[in-house]
Parts: sequence; structure tokens; C-alpha cells
Amino acid sequence: MNVDIPHNVPVQVRNLIAGLIILLVLVTSISLFLNLHNAGEQYRELAAVSGRSFFDSFVAARIWNAKHGGLYAPLSDKLQPNPYLEDPMRDVKTEMGVQMTKVNPAYMTRLIAEELKLIKGFGVKITSLKYIRPENKPDDWEKLALERLDKGEKETFEMIGSGEGAMFRYIGALTVEESCLKCHSKMGYKVGDVRGGISISFPYSPFHKALAVHNTQVFVIHLLFFTVVVGVTLFLGKKIAKHVVELQDALDHIKRLEGILPICSYCKKIRIKEDYEKDTSWTPIENYLLDHTDAMCSHSICPACFKKHYSQ
Repeated sequence: MNVDIPHNVPVQVRNLIAGLIILLVLVTSISLFLNLHNAGEQYRELAAVSGRSFFDSFVAARIWNAKHGGLYAPLSDKLQPNPYLEDPMRDVKTEMGVQMTKVNPAYMTRLIAEELKLIKGFGVKITSLKYIRPENKPDDWEKLALERLDKGEKETFEMIGSGEGAMFRYIGALTVEESCLKCHSKMGYKVGDVRGGISISFPYSPFHKALAVHNTQVFVIHLLFFTVVVGVTLFLGKKIAKHVVELQDALDHIKRLEGILPICSYCKKIRIKEDYEKDTSWTPIENYLLDHTDAMCSHSICPACFKKHYSQ
């Protein structure tokens, strides 16, 4: 942006304009940083809301299953009896000869998790520090999360990795309900105890892409704001600088008028040049005033001169 500011502008004015621009840079930078940071936090919270919704849905389905004592489904290649369910009524046969197996809350969660992984790429896993099924053993992240749940936290979540491969991990606490004691009382649990959690993981890339679009928009808006305000500041600064120069010239002019003027003692002409002997170096006082001020001169005669020259 090319804005010409006169070189004879006082340093104070230049410093003022520079200070305003520096202040604008700081304010814009802070605003941009806060907007980007808050946007990142909001999208992480949005991902947490998604994880929490999945968790609540699983918990509601598990409670319903437990209240009804489990569900029966026909055996198939994909559905086999749960080897970890100790229940004499686990496997039954209908009057029509169909082999049925009981699906308890944990088994139902695992079956739904397998479908979600195939369809959406989501990972859902029941895990606990006191696990029965080997596949439910917590990984390092889940172990630390479960320890936090044991200390009273209801949930914990975190984004793992970066870029396209980033994953969002969420885990919510599973507390012991009255209907859970049928299977878990032998492990020493009582109602209200935290017996583990449901670990949910899903790709963060959709949130990352949405965040990237949002951040680009925020950056462009701040850049436009900065460019416009700097342009206005420099434009007004040029105008102010011009007026300051004019005022400075006027003050200098006044000082010259208030200085010592060489005036002829007889004709009252003023010397305007250093060459004393040339006639062009002298000018009538009214011409000097007309050239150096906005005053208009008119001729008249004072009483003393009137008596002197027109005494008759």
C-alpha cells in the first residue's frame, strides 16, 4: 500500500501512526489466536458430544436388556453362544426346533460394536480393570482413563494423532445397577460401583476438515479487517500529516513575520534579499504583507501626516 507521507512530518506524528499500526497488529493477532483456539475447543467438544451420545445409547440399550433378563436370538454362523455367560438358560430350543441363545447386555454391546465398525469404522469396546473376556483388556489409554473413572470422573476424552489419521477417543463410566448384580455380584461389586467403561473411538477427520474450513474463514476475515483498518489509518495519517506540515509552515511563517525585518528608515521599504544595493532587494511594506500573509492592504492617511502634508 503506497501512501506518501511528507518527509518533514514531525517524529511524534510518525511515531503515532506507527504505534497505531503496531497496536492494530497486536489486537488482530490476539483476536485471531483466540478465535482459532476457541474453534478448536468447540469442535473437540462437539466430538465429545457425539461420543457421549453413542455412550448414552449403549447404556440405555444395556439397561433395557438387563431389565428383561437378556434377549434370545437364533444361532447362526455369526451368532454363537456367549462362552462367558454362566446361565443354565443360556441355550434353549423352541417348540419348532430352533436353537436360541441368550444375548446379555455385554454380548449385545459387542455385537452392535462389530456392526458399527463395519458400517462406520467406529470402535466400541467394553473394558474394565477387572475384565473377564481377554479381548476386554484395556489398552494403555483406556487403562489411564479407567483409573480416572475410578476416582470419580464420569467420562474422559481426547484426540489422538493428527491430520487425516487423527482419532477421537471417548470413554464413559459404567456403574453397577441392581440388574447387573446377577452376573457381577461374584466379582465383589455392589450397586453404584464403577465396574468399567464403554470405550468409543472414531475418526476425527470430518471434524478436522470442518475446523479447517472454519479457520480459513476466520483468517480471511481478520486479514480483510486488518488490511482495511491499516489502509484507513494510513490514509487518515496522510491527511493529518499534511495538516501538521501546513500548520508547521504557518508557524514558521508567523515566526518570520515576528522576526527582525530590515526596513528603510526613509521610504519604509523592506529588504527581502541579502543583496543590499539592488533595488529588487527592496519591496514596499504593503507588497511584503500581501506576499506573506492573507491580509489585504488599503491606503489611507493618519491625522499627523494629514496635518503635515495638508496643513493648508
